[in-house]
Amino acid sequence: MNHAENDTTRTRMSGLLAAMAPSFLLCFLTSAVATAQSPAGLNSADHLAPIGPGNVIVTPKFGGYILGFDIDPTGTEGLLSEFNTLQDGNFFIATETFDQKTGKILKVLAKENDTQNNYVTRGVFGKHVGLDEFYQPIKHTFPAVKPLSANKFTGTWTPPLTNHDLLYSIRDDQESPEVAVLTFKISNGGPEYATVFASNVAANTFGPKIVVKDPIFSLYYLPVLAFDNKTDEALLAANCPNCSPDIALVDLKTGKIRKFAGIGFGSANGIAVDSDTGIAVTTTVADAGVEFYDLAKQTGFEVTLPCSNGEEDASGADVEFDALHKLFLVQQVYNLCDQFSRLYVYDEKGNVVETLTGFQILPVSPTLIALHPSDRSGFVFASRLAEALQSFTY
Repeated sequence: MNHAENDTTRTRMSGLLAAMAPSFLLCFLTSAVATAQSPAGLNSADHLAPIGPGNVIVTPKFGGYILGFDIDPTGTEGLLSEFNTLQDGNFFIATETFDQKTGKILKVLAKENDTQNNYVTRGVFGKHVGLDEFYQPIKHTFPAVKPLSANKFTGTWTPPLTNHDLLYSIRDDQESPEVAVLTFKISNGGPEYATVFASNVAANTFGPKIVVKDPIFSLYYLPVLAFDNKTDEALLAANCPNCSPDIALVDLKTGKIRKFAGIGFGSANGIAVDSDTGIAVTTTVADAGVEFYDLAKQTGFEVTLPCSNGEEDASGADVEFDALHKLFLVQQVYNLCDQFSRLYVYDEKGNVVETLTGFQILPVSPTLIALHPSDRSGFVFASRLAEALQSFTY
């Protein structure tokens, strides 16, 4: 397995990303022709196209590297940010909307040249609300597009953060205007505990800030986040390189925290939850595991990713949930069968019902699988250096 990249480009990108939110770590895939395993127990009528990589490629307008993207899960557009490193070490930056069906860039919402600032796309939440982070050396702001089809920034999200707070992750569940937000206080020698709170991005409202005073969920371990809108809980899975990751359920209204021992082994790379059934799914690195939890009972079981032999190199990364079809999508960066990348579609009983092949090497760090459940489609990165997006159907 060869993960080598252009050293100069990697150095520039790593230097930038080290100063940014770590949820947008980059190393990426190239597009390819799809070949796919026939889905078990699904009718062909469930699909609008053959499963696997599609033919829609989204290329940023100015040819830069994509720094965060998402699509509207119930709309027609997507949002991305891009940057290019200039010869003087500054950046050209921009944020743009695009058409999910054609890949065409629709509108440039903002751009700057020869700057140390940056735009990072944080996601599309609630009723078609796109959210960016405008990163400046001494200040961060959060321009919002409400709705995304307005194709211009129309407001600002104003979370209760200071310049010493790191916004690490925002997660929704596709069915609620609320999101869960995970932040860390950057201190000088003190404990950098996780802080979580709820927000309605469209309404610009916020719940109480809840500090999780447990070192296993601190910045040092970089926990992953999901949101259960039925219980109003943030789910945290700890990154534990040499043990099983603990799971915390944080009530975003009362601040009550429930914690239980997880299963699997090694750091948790991804997490998602079905709020209706209380089934959560994680991926663990050291054993290439996919874990299914009953959150009410605080019990679970583990399956091993196909074509992995339980090896770390073939472990899973991001996990996303399709609430319409009750399916979890799991990203496998590298598999031992064909030495490329795959997406697996799981039901809630731990069965693989579809295998999406035909991708080249996907990111070696967890990155977003953006889903549009009603037509069983989505987007992932289409190049290892994040120069484009690739559609797929499942």
